[in-house]
Amino acid sequence: MKEDPALDKRPRRVPEERAATPDEVRTHLEVLHDLDLVRLEGYARYRIRGLGRKAAGRDHNDLLAQAIQDTLDPEKRRWNRDASFVLHLIGAMRSISSHWREQFDADEPFLESQLLRITQEGAVVSPLNHVGSDDPGGERMLLAKEEVDRIQKAIADDKVVSDILACLRLEMSPAETRQVLRLSATQYDTAMKRFRRRARPTRRHGELDV
Repeated sequence: MKEDPALDKRPRRVPEERAATPDEVRTHLEVLHDLDLVRLEGYARYRIRGLGRKAAGRDHNDLLAQAIQDTLDPEKRRWNRDASFVLHLIGAMRSISSHWREQFDADEPFLESQLLRITQEGAVVSPLNHVGSDDPGGERMLLAKEEVDRIQKAIADDKVVSDILACLRLEMSPAETRQVLRLSATQYDTAMKRFRRRARPTRRHGELDV
């Protein structure tokens, strides 16, 4: 069976004459805008969350640092100077984190630190001491959380949809998302149709169509 080239996720080697030099990479690192750094950090956090314990103790900073370090070494990863530097780093983090997932030993024991989570405010939360909140509006927050959980479960087995939503949450355009994920326009549109179908609320018992 002939392989569909549109489905090939393997990185393509950038020709040497189009590859940026280490000095050019350093220059672009120095002039990155704050919004670009936010996008890169957000994507790194998303990939690390997706790895779970397969991150083997690494965090989002480690992932972004690895992408930068590899890009500074032309023998490891080349950046096409004609392409977006930010999208290159996002693609590099996707590739690196996928490699970490493949190399993870499933028999490795859990570390106590892997059970802890850090909120966006910097607070350390342990699932062992999680308690319900009596704050006003708690019921509304619970319903919202249940809806988010429902959607996440509905797309949990669809890696393409999950990756697309992660890119969109980082305010990447559909074109940027397709470039990073190596998707054709048809593949992108098909995946979004799957998302809308799966995310559609199911009718509860006793409810009527209106």
